[in-house]
Amino acid sequence: MELRQKTSAQTANRVLRTMKACLYFAMKELDALERNVLARFGKFESTEGERHASRDSFTEEEVRALLASAREGHERCLVATLAFTGMRPGELFALDGSSVDLEGGKLAVTRSWDNRGRKFVGPKTKAGIRVVPLSSWLVAELTAYKASTGGAGLVFGNGAGKPTNPSNFRRDTWLPLRKRAGVRPLDAYSLRHTFASLGRVSGESAFNVSRALGHAHSSIVDAVYAHSLPSGLASVGEAVTARALGMKPKLTVIEGGVREPLEKAPDSSSKVSATG
Repeated sequence: MELRQKTSAQTANRVLRTMKACLYFAMKELDALERNVLARFGKFESTEGERHASRDSFTEEEVRALLASAREGHERCLVATLAFTGMRPGELFALDGSSVDLEGGKLAVTRSWDNRGRKFVGPKTKAGIRVVPLSSWLVAELTAYKASTGGAGLVFGNGAGKPTNPSNFRRDTWLPLRKRAGVRPLDAYSLRHTFASLGRVSGESAFNVSRALGHAHSSIVDAVYAHSLPSGLASVGEAVTARALGMKPKLTVIEGGVREPLEKAPDSSSKVSATG
């Protein structure tokens, strides 16, 4: 395909997944197509020497490891906001303090930082302009961070108060943090996929998750962003068995690879400490 000749395998695969999802939606939901003509196209392989960013969803254990290994303040809040809002890194780097309403527990996404063009740009679609609710845990983290910084200007700007360079963030912050946390070598954008995956595993509808991510069509959530997590798969066998035998399912979660009854699972509302 001409697309692969002009871009990396990673980018081509993202575009292909999105196009497949759109055609699938047109076929199944709109009845506008008889078949998905892109279904026959498989995943593009990276060529030798081509930089490839591994992208997937972090597990709950990995998210906690990242937060526990992150430095207090800027680094910890930045990673937490990516993981618990589903924002794109470019949107986060463009986030101004005036767009964050901590009392109301929400923030407004109205723009993104285009580092190549060295300018702020608007979302590509109307759905990209959105209000993202904040969890009470994240509100507490951001409130403490604001108290230490004053909260004026860019929320996560660089030392000079300017938009963060994504390459510098990757080199100086993300790679060292990932190494300290001992998690899989995924890129920071994977935190957006993590948000979608955890949302779906937690029982949130694809519709609500898609709106939080800034997408108009919910089908793209499961087609592109959501990944299977051990905690989500843990109850599948129980649910199927219980339904077949007319029993009440015994829901379980997986913590560190060990199955535990749901009622004995660790309190997920407790705050993750900087030391773990």
